[in-house]
Amino acid sequence: MSIIRFLGPYHQSNLKAVKRCGWNAMFEIVYGYSPSFRHFNAVWGTAIHAAVDVWHRSGKPELSIDDAQICVEWEFLAEERNPQYKDKRHIPIWFPTDNRKMDIEAAVIEFGGMFHNYTVHPFNTANDYDVLASEVEFEFESKRPGCKPYRFAGRIDQVRAYGDFIAQVDLKSGMGDKMISQFTLDNDIQHLTYDVAIHKGAVKGLEYLKGVIPRTVQFNLRDLIPYSFTPTGKTRKWKVDVNSNATDDYKAWVFETAIEVSHNDDGYLIGAEFQSGQLKGPGAHWSYPCLDRLVAFEKRLRVDVQPYRTGRYSPTHSIQNCNKCAFKSVCEAKSLGREPVKPDTDAAEAVFAALEEAGVEL
Repeated sequence: MSIIRFLGPYHQSNLKAVKRCGWNAMFEIVYGYSPSFRHFNAVWGTAIHAAVDVWHRSGKPELSIDDAQICVEWEFLAEERNPQYKDKRHIPIWFPTDNRKMDIEAAVIEFGGMFHNYTVHPFNTANDYDVLASEVEFEFESKRPGCKPYRFAGRIDQVRAYGDFIAQVDLKSGMGDKMISQFTLDNDIQHLTYDVAIHKGAVKGLEYLKGVIPRTVQFNLRDLIPYSFTPTGKTRKWKVDVNSNATDDYKAWVFETAIEVSHNDDGYLIGAEFQSGQLKGPGAHWSYPCLDRLVAFEKRLRVDVQPYRTGRYSPTHSIQNCNKCAFKSVCEAKSLGREPVKPDTDAAEAVFAALEEAGVEL
């Protein structure tokens, strides 16, 4: 397999991809192969990001649950068939079951509920902030003596201006643990990359923020999904180790909502008894980076991209990642010494157009 060096610009997703599996990053980012499918929930995540963007641009109107579901479903269908994504349009979406209609209806309820609860959450309905930019791109260089500049790029979900500080908000719609530790949140690659971009004045349209150290907010949309009824039909009890797990915001939220508090010899535990229908978490989790952390992280960024710059990509050591990988067929072909064939985009477009012309619902 020939060595191909990739000199950027590097996106934060590139950094996470090469850590997860070097071959996955090599096939998609360096070789340019198209994945065999798009994950169902990933497309819905993009749709809910777009719906949030439109909601803020429209002046934060009051929405009913039905309105919210319609907005998210519209964005999903637009993402699925948007001609702007010509290189992705022929890539099928992986649906959980064979019943496409049922899968979409279930997702509309789930993601529509997340979006609706986002629009009524006090963190978003408050009038103490202005959204300076939404879904805004950035690109900056990081220089090291005697080497070519390292270029980094990406897209920030939101940049907000509060009274005396700036905050960048990252929306999360995935299945990640809501009790993320404060240490993990404070040292997240994605968040710190965004913070460095704002500090360097590299965000398009927000160059005047150069020198500002923003605060970071990770907004977990799945915190806003209510608990379901338990077999008893009444309550659900959770144990939270507030010493090692959970962000400070989650600890505070548990203290405010807990009905019962208990102690034991192993540490301080909260036995939180939640009413069915109550939300799962506070939504907003805050982090407060400092200048020293941003300087140290910029050096770490240059280390993390070395596999791309040297052309040395290591495959994953977890077979579970292989089973869920959209490049599994490409990887197997490479391993067997065959040269995988890239999808014929023009042919796929012709088939897509013929199906539409025939009135087939896609």
